[in-house]
Amino acid sequence: MSGHHTSELPLAPEKITLPANHPWRRFADLALFAGLGGLAVGALSALMFDKKTIAVYYGSYMFAFLFFLSIILGGMFFVLVHHATRAAWSTVVRRLAEFVMGGLYLRVGGIVLPLMALLFIPILIGLPSLFHEWVHPDPKDVFLKAKAPYLNVNFFLIRVVFYFVVWYGLSWFYLKRSIAQDTTGDVALSHQQRGLSPVGIVLFAMTVTFASFDWIMSLAPHWFSTIFGVYFFAGALIAIYSTLALFGHGLRRTGLLGDLITDEHYQDIGKLLFGFVVFWSYIGFSQYFLQWYGNIPEETTWYADRLKNWGGLTGLLVFGHFVLPFFFLMSRHIKRNATALMFACVWMLVLHAVDLYWLIMPSVYHQIGHAMHKEFHFSVLHLLPVLANFVGIGGLFIASVLRWAGENNLIPAKDPRLKESLAFENV
Repeated sequence: MSGHHTSELPLAPEKITLPANHPWRRFADLALFAGLGGLAVGALSALMFDKKTIAVYYGSYMFAFLFFLSIILGGMFFVLVHHATRAAWSTVVRRLAEFVMGGLYLRVGGIVLPLMALLFIPILIGLPSLFHEWVHPDPKDVFLKAKAPYLNVNFFLIRVVFYFVVWYGLSWFYLKRSIAQDTTGDVALSHQQRGLSPVGIVLFAMTVTFASFDWIMSLAPHWFSTIFGVYFFAGALIAIYSTLALFGHGLRRTGLLGDLITDEHYQDIGKLLFGFVVFWSYIGFSQYFLQWYGNIPEETTWYADRLKNWGGLTGLLVFGHFVLPFFFLMSRHIKRNATALMFACVWMLVLHAVDLYWLIMPSVYHQIGHAMHKEFHFSVLHLLPVLANFVGIGGLFIASVLRWAGENNLIPAKDPRLKESLAFENV
């Protein structure tokens, strides 16, 4: 198979590569500086907290980290499913998902840094504060004693290493072969990616599920939900479909890709976005309904806190993350209208951020017994680390994605199914 090559399509290089003077190249450098500056401001904001409330800083950092990691993991799933299903329509947008997946790395000069693994270090430093309840458990707490074989620092660190090894292994395998095919046109590279994808999906599902248990659910260690990993996964898929549509439209608006990504492709991205809005709502309602019906105190207190003390954000998620996008995205015309679809994508990314904040911060405030546990409000003290860390991690993520885009073709130019993807039409 390695001797078989694809036939080249007549693609203008200036349409599928970033020109040397393209503003996105300068924006990548600006994003890098903004990211470093944001992290510095975030670190300085930590000085405003005392030993007891420092968990608020680490919680805000975890929120920003997981928002951008969820987009990266969504991109990884998009690539895995593309190969596993032998999809044709998504070939032309797959490279954008690969660039997003490449956000795990950051190229600085000739050095490739494991960006997201390095950005996880502050969470490890804050482990005793952020996860205080199970890192320093009450000896009389029978629930935490029963969970101790899983919720302990040593096993937690082993799992962290495992998650990143799997994610970096999968991303490097697919990025290396996809980019190499642009040069060689070797069809065997597509077969190799397709062959690993079933195993990759299993590893992805396992790592994402347990990472969400470890990094979000264990913030409230008495609470548990067996479908929480699916809930986090659904949010990650909403984030990646929104990001892909915005990424592709941004390239199109700046004179790149021409008409290679068409309304037909945007319609399918819109379909998937609509589908996972419904799926996220189904999983969220199922989780709530089963725990409400079971009426077990260890389960219901988690929801009681968010309904009583964070009711505004809870209501915003119900209407903003489900009701409004459900009716807005239902129409075929909305999915094919660039302005309307871009508005929906920005809206869903904002609500995805609200969802993660709603998952993380109430547990942090509850754990330290802060007044915001009883009455949600914003203050400069609590908002500054959120914004600074969001800009910091987001800037580095954007710089990483744009550097991948600046060094490689914007589409898999010699993929054997590219011709079929370019001719794709919805029926």
